[in-house]
Amino acid sequence: GEEPAAHDAKALGEGPRAQLLAFVREPLYRYHGLFFSNVPGVPLGLARAALDALVEIAGPKGRREVAIRINGLDTPWAMADITAAAAAAPDAVVIPKVQSAAEVDRVTDALRRAGAPERTRIWAMIETPLAILRLDEIAGAARHAGAKLDCLILGLNDLVKETRAELDQNRTAALAWLSLSVAAARAYGLDVLGAAYNNFRDADGFGTECR
Repeated sequence: GEEPAAHDAKALGEGPRAQLLAFVREPLYRYHGLFFSNVPGVPLGLARAALDALVEIAGPKGRREVAIRINGLDTPWAMADITAAAAAAPDAVVIPKVQSAAEVDRVTDALRRAGAPERTRIWAMIETPLAILRLDEIAGAARHAGAKLDCLILGLNDLVKETRAELDQNRTAALAWLSLSVAAARAYGLDVLGAAYNNFRDADGFGTECR
C-alpha cells in the first residue's frame, strides 16, 4: 500500500493500561504515529501508566512518532506536565492554545531543563483568533536560537466556537485560517496538520475531506 503521511496519527485518550493496549495494538500497523491527549485538567502525572503503555506500544525510537499533549500554559499543571512528558521522551510535545512565540520559547526552555532529549520537538496548536492573527510570530519561533518548534496543528473546533462561525461541508468559513496556517508553516519550514475530522463513523466523508 501507500506510505503513510509523515504525521498520520491515531488519537488516544486516557485510560487504564490494559484497555489502552487492547485499544491500539491490533490495528496499530496502519498508523505512523500516536497522539496522546489526556483529559484536560488532569495532570499527565496521573496518566503515567497510559504514557508508559503508549511509549511501549510505539516500539523502537523512530519506528512510529509519539506526540504528547500537555495541559495549557495558563493552567497550574503545565510545568509538571512538561516534566512528565520529558521523562517519556516522545518525538513531540503538543502545546494547546498557543498565542505567542514567547509561549513556544517557554516550553522549549522548560523541556531542556527537564532533560528532554534533543530530538523531542514542539507542535503548536492554533486554536484561537489571536493565534490566527499572530501566525507569522508563532511560526517564526522556529528561527529562534535552540528552537524545537516543528509543526503547527489547526484546532478548528475551538476556532469555530470562539469566532461563532458555522462550518458547511466544505468548511468555507475556515478556509482563510487553513490557508494562512499553511502559508506560515511553509514560510518557516514547518509541517502543518489539519483539523480533526469529528464524524469518525463517516469513512467516506473523512476520505473526501482528506482529498
